[in-house]
Amino acid sequence: MKKRDWKKVKLGDLMLKRNKSVNPAKFKEEFFELYSIPAYSTEQAEIIQGSSIGSSKKTVEEDDVLLSRIVPHIQRCWIVPEKKELRQIASGEWIVFRSEKVLSNYLRFFLLSKPFHKRFMGTVRGVGGSLMRADPKQVADFQIPLPPLAEQKAIAAQLDRADKLRQALAQSLADYDRLLAASFLDMFGDPVLNPKGWEVVKFTDVVVLKRGFDLPLKSRIKGKYPIIASNGPLDYHNEYKVKGPGVVTGRSGTIGNVFYIEDDYWPLNTSLYAEDLRGNNPIYLYFLLQFFRLDRFKRGSGVPTLNRNLVHRENLFNVPLSLQQQFAQLVERIERQKALIQSAQQSAEDLFGALLQAYFYEGK
Repeated sequence: MKKRDWKKVKLGDLMLKRNKSVNPAKFKEEFFELYSIPAYSTEQAEIIQGSSIGSSKKTVEEDDVLLSRIVPHIQRCWIVPEKKELRQIASGEWIVFRSEKVLSNYLRFFLLSKPFHKRFMGTVRGVGGSLMRADPKQVADFQIPLPPLAEQKAIAAQLDRADKLRQALAQSLADYDRLLAASFLDMFGDPVLNPKGWEVVKFTDVVVLKRGFDLPLKSRIKGKYPIIASNGPLDYHNEYKVKGPGVVTGRSGTIGNVFYIEDDYWPLNTSLYAEDLRGNNPIYLYFLLQFFRLDRFKRGSGVPTLNRNLVHRENLFNVPLSLQQQFAQLVERIERQKALIQSAQQSAEDLFGALLQAYFYEGK
C-alpha cells in the first residue's frame, strides 16, 4: 500500500479510555512493578512494596505505550514489557495508549519525533515548574498515519536499526570521555585527596581565576568569537577579551561545569576564566578543575555563586609540565577519534530524522 493510501486516525482512538486503578497502600505486603516518571531514566521499572506507595496508580499491561505529560519530563515514552510475576502499575502522569490498530514501537517512534513534540508542547498548561502539564484532550485530536500492521512492523524495524546506530555512536563518545577521565585519575589521582602524594602548592600558584566581562544583549554584534556563560558557549561576538586556549567555569547560576575553549573568546560576567595559567597546560587544567569539584565552594540559596576567594585559599597539587603535556597529547589523540565519531553520529541523526519525516509527515 502506498503512503498516500494510509489512513490517518486521531491519537484519541488509540488512547486507553477507562484506565483501571489500584491503591497499593491497601496491599501493603505486595510488591509492584511501578512505571514512574523518575524510573524512566534508569530504563527499568521500580520494584516497590505497596506500603511505600503513597497514592493510587494506573494499572497497565504488556505493550501499553506510556507518554509523559509533565514538565520538565516531556518526551519520555515507555513501552510496558512482558509481565512476569508482579502487578504492573504506572504513575498518573502518563498518557496510556492501548490499541490493536497500532504496533507499540511504531507509535513510540511517532510520539518521540520532533514535529510531534513541538505540537505536544503547544498543549502544555499550568502555572510553572512541576505544575506544567500537556493536555491529553488536545493531544487526542492529533493525527497519526496508520498503515497496515505489516507495514508498521517494517517501518518500526527500520527506525529501530537507525536508532540503535545513533545510540551506539553516542555510547562510543561516552566511552571515550570515561577513558579520558580514568586516564587523568590514573596519571595524577584525585586532586582533592592527592593519593599519589604530589607536591602541594597554593591554588593561585597553579591557576588564577578572574570574573568575566559584562556584555549586554544590545551590545553584542554577531562575529566569530564565542561568548562563554556559566553553562558554556552562549553566542558569538565580533570581539574577544581573552586569547585562547583557555579554561572557563561558572561564577553565577550554573556552578561546577568547566569548559575548555580552543580559540579566543569573551567570558561573560557570569563566569570565571583562567586569567593566568602559571605556565601549565590548559588541557590539563581543564581536567584538573573538573575533578577539583568547584561546586563545593558555591554560596547562596537563590542564585548560587562560586566564591572565588574561597577557591583561591585552597591548595592544589603541582604536577610536572612534562606529565601534563603527555596527558594533553593523549587527549588530543582521543579528541581526533571523537571528531570522526561525531561526524558519523551527525549523519546517523540526519538519517533518523529523515526517516521519521518521510514515514510520519511527508505526503507521498
